[in-house]
Amino acid sequence: MEADEALPQNGKIPLAGQVGFLLSESDKNVIDLRLEFPWTSTRPDSYHAGYFSSVGMMGLVYATDGTLVLRFSEPGNSTIGYTDIGLVRGAGDFSPNNEMGYSMTGYERQAELSPGSYILKLALTNGHEYGKVELSLTVPKFDSSKLWMSSVILCKRFHKPENAPGEAERRPPQYVPLMSQGIEFTPTGDIHFRRGDSLVLWFQIRPPDGTVPTERETIMNADTGAVVADGDSGDLTLFRDAKSSILNVAKKVDFSKYPPGNYRVRVQATDKVSGVTVERFASFVVTGR
Repeated sequence: MEADEALPQNGKIPLAGQVGFLLSESDKNVIDLRLEFPWTSTRPDSYHAGYFSSVGMMGLVYATDGTLVLRFSEPGNSTIGYTDIGLVRGAGDFSPNNEMGYSMTGYERQAELSPGSYILKLALTNGHEYGKVELSLTVPKFDSSKLWMSSVILCKRFHKPENAPGEAERRPPQYVPLMSQGIEFTPTGDIHFRRGDSLVLWFQIRPPDGTVPTERETIMNADTGAVVADGDSGDLTLFRDAKSSILNVAKKVDFSKYPPGNYRVRVQATDKVSGVTVERFASFVVTGR
């Protein structure tokens, strides 16, 4: 797989990814990586409880000076569910004809990284073909005295944990689910959105003094810079959790009237006391079908 990663072409397996950083009560810098690839590219075989796939995954994380800071791999023969070092999403993602009509297989991994800028080089193989993708991420240095905000993570799917019995028990203990108001959201690796998809912005805000900040989303055409939608500033009290200082926010975007094209969303959070504003960006593509 390291030889595949060094090849200049992206290979025959389409591989799409999204990576962002999360907030935590322990002030650790946790990144969340989501990869997606066509279900059929895993060459799945039936077995008594569902499907069995022979795929291998490798990731190399480099600092901007070229230093390798993290290496991880997922051996072949991955079954549906969680693994010791990563997460292969459950049967709903593996099924070629599930209730969502969604045929992409997902792999998710979380890890700790020190503040800095990084390049992630990721490769996947089914033993015959390979695919690869390169992602970039900057992890800022956390300052508990200031208003803080995670990456904006794009999601297409979500569910109530009680509707997925046994899922929590299968998770690695260090895995942090993307929750908001009792709903768990699944990051998408593929940032192309077609008609009928859900587009949810998931992000976290941590105010320095326990007050609830205001928040505003602006969506722009990425090619022209023109503003497509500019929402009003809203209070986030609805997302407050008495057990945590972190606000886990999920906002749905109605893109049904957007013409096909490239878009960029800006999410701004403003501290009511100091007036300080923090903003994060995410990009997505609306397809014509």
